[in-house]
Amino acid sequence: MKNEEKEQEKIKKPIYKKWWFIAIIVVVILFIIVGRDEKVKWSSLGLGEYLPEPTKGQVKVGSDLEDYLSLSIDDVKSSYYEKYLDMCIDKGYTIESKKTSNRYEAFNSNGYELSISYSSDDIHITLKAPEKMENINWPTTGLGSMLPIPNSTKGKINSESSSSFRVHIGNMTMEDFNKYIEECKNKGFSEDFNKQEDRYYAKDSKGYRLSLQYLGFNVVDILIQEPENNANKPNVNTGDIRKEFKESIDSYEKFIDEYVVFMKKYKASNGTDLSLISDYSKYMTKYAEMMEKFEKWESSDMNTKEAAYYLEVQTRVTKKLLEVAN
Repeated sequence: MKNEEKEQEKIKKPIYKKWWFIAIIVVVILFIIVGRDEKVKWSSLGLGEYLPEPTKGQVKVGSDLEDYLSLSIDDVKSSYYEKYLDMCIDKGYTIESKKTSNRYEAFNSNGYELSISYSSDDIHITLKAPEKMENINWPTTGLGSMLPIPNSTKGKINSESSSSFRVHIGNMTMEDFNKYIEECKNKGFSEDFNKQEDRYYAKDSKGYRLSLQYLGFNVVDILIQEPENNANKPNVNTGDIRKEFKESIDSYEKFIDEYVVFMKKYKASNGTDLSLISDYSKYMTKYAEMMEKFEKWESSDMNTKEAAYYLEVQTRVTKKLLEVAN
């Protein structure tokens, strides 16, 4: 039994790395293909109006979504980075600003979040639109009911299940955030705590895990999870493949299948079919969903049958990605 466990341990770690490595490669490949060296029409960018149009360098677009824009301005000197940064500041990106020698982050008065940096003669820019929120009713059952009700009703529930509850709350200042931390402490979330300027981690006496983070522009992320000894507990006695585990792995493979179909269509069009670009946002949404399902699994939690299934799926996925890359 011990030899089997040791052998399994040898297999698990590199597989875990391969999973993330391939997932990252998928995104990088798409980034490169979508961001071709074509002339970018600034007015056509979804969030282009919220940024100053560059007057120098070559613009390469990574993501052009309704609520997210990433691009680079290549082959420019550091002096132009400073000039372009001043243009962004003049456009109103001054709220909660953070600046280093080659990086700047800030919000504007409408909640758009800018991140701009400079390295190797290139300016890298990301712009996020403010999260769409509405009035929510705080849950009276489940994990959410274990927490104090925030002073703001404006928010967005990101996930709610028997194992976790996550919500973004708006209209919460840093002062409100610190008050909420104290309220959570009074609810018992004060064990094994770690408090930093913009975040707070703690457990209660039963092991329920709380994570609070001030995201900026009066938005707070609240996450509560079940105790670790309840989450992802392997079937030690039977050694069977857990239903949740299989669903997570299968969703990953299904995602790759959809990605391969998309990439084949895009390559066949030689990047000229602009209608396919709209599929990019759908792809990114599915990518986020797949990663959210996967994040709850740790490679060390896999039993023997699960590790074997993991290998089987990973082998198929690798072949599929190599096929579309050739």
